[in-house]
Amino acid sequence: ILLQCCTDLLAASVLAGLLTKSQLVMEQAEIIATAHVGGEGPTEVSDSYNSGFPEHLIPSSWKKLRFVFHDFATLPHGPNEDVTTSTELECHGQKWSIDVYPGGYDQRHAEEGERYTSIYLSCDSLGRSEVLHTKHVLYVGEPGKGNIMTRPVQELKSGKSPGHKRVMRRSAIIDPAKKILDDKGSLIVDLHLQIGFAPSYCYPSRSIQADMVKVLEMSDESNSDVVFEVGSEKFYCLSSLLQLRAPDLYSLASEYDNRTPIPISGVSGAIFYKLLRSVYGGDLQGDHRTALELKNLISAADRFGCTTLKLAAEHEFVTASSIYVENVAEMLLFADSTNCGLLKEAAMSCFLTNLEDVKKTEGYSNLRESPDLMEELLTEATRNNNKRSRRRSDPGGKDYKRLRVSELRKELVIRESDVDGSKEILVSRLEESDAALSLDADGQDAEAVEIE
Repeated sequence: ILLQCCTDLLAASVLAGLLTKSQLVMEQAEIIATAHVGGEGPTEVSDSYNSGFPEHLIPSSWKKLRFVFHDFATLPHGPNEDVTTSTELECHGQKWSIDVYPGGYDQRHAEEGERYTSIYLSCDSLGRSEVLHTKHVLYVGEPGKGNIMTRPVQELKSGKSPGHKRVMRRSAIIDPAKKILDDKGSLIVDLHLQIGFAPSYCYPSRSIQADMVKVLEMSDESNSDVVFEVGSEKFYCLSSLLQLRAPDLYSLASEYDNRTPIPISGVSGAIFYKLLRSVYGGDLQGDHRTALELKNLISAADRFGCTTLKLAAEHEFVTASSIYVENVAEMLLFADSTNCGLLKEAAMSCFLTNLEDVKKTEGYSNLRESPDLMEELLTEATRNNNKRSRRRSDPGGKDYKRLRVSELRKELVIRESDVDGSKEILVSRLEESDAALSLDADGQDAEAVEIE
């Protein structure tokens, strides 16, 4: 008997010590927000404590929210039905509230004096598929006079409200002798809250794009299989990348052996480097580029089959408003010679809008020497007049000629087709794609009939 008493005493001491330590940790968390039912409160900071969460989650610091229910004794207290909901408080990146059933929840058959007040916690900001691991402790009533309710770590989902059905008897809470309510008759509920969150991972800031450009900068005769010579400069690179991203330049390189520098004329070293930079995944960087530099980039990209650079430079040229009355004729000739559909479309629009002024420029006489371009301009003018009298067809109408170049390119991207070339080439690709799809559909229908 003596041994059993000692054992019980030791266990009680240990338990008391654990409770004391747990309460101490809880008290270290300062109130970060207070919700008054009919009042206002301060905002402060918090402390930390961890335990009980799955290994893959990191416990947050403890945060304490205070909910004050004024004139608690007068709150509706019918069993199951009468509930008082607090206002929302933000904590740990979520919105929280508590529901208080003064007369108890699921206690319909209990006598009036035997009913326990129930309190439930809600996370009102959780998405439908979100899961949050939480741990909480409720301090109900004046410190040292009320009750402490705990919940171990649990999964909290949208629409689920963990709580405590039997917090304290309502009769005890409103009993003045027990001093659970404060001097003003308010019930104070302190919610100590901790959540588990996944660790955030730190990724290197360098991207594969930056690494590939670095590879170009580090290229020399020891790690490359192609060398180009532009004036007095030499540029080393990999033929496999040329084959994929600049096929015409690759074709030129294939005519030489690995050790022989390939001479490149008609382009500066700076422009050729930017072309190779695009081949290696780099984009157009730096300060504002002049119209001349963009034209040189377009010419080099068109010459060597670097579509990515060509389209990027063309887009920048058009959006930079580099087309105006004095140079529109020249731009039309340039766009036509380099198969720049977007640039040509923009130049045609400028030309037709300012026709009388364009006729007075020096470039107009050069434009007149290109009968094909003049015919295209006449066709475009006729098409524009027709647009005013009827609605433009959509892609489903198969009248691709009425679409803008940007729309044609989007259609081709969807079909995983080449987007480089003049508008006529883009239209032709789409029409050929439609014809191929139609043949495939006819073949499938014929096969189905055969099977039947």
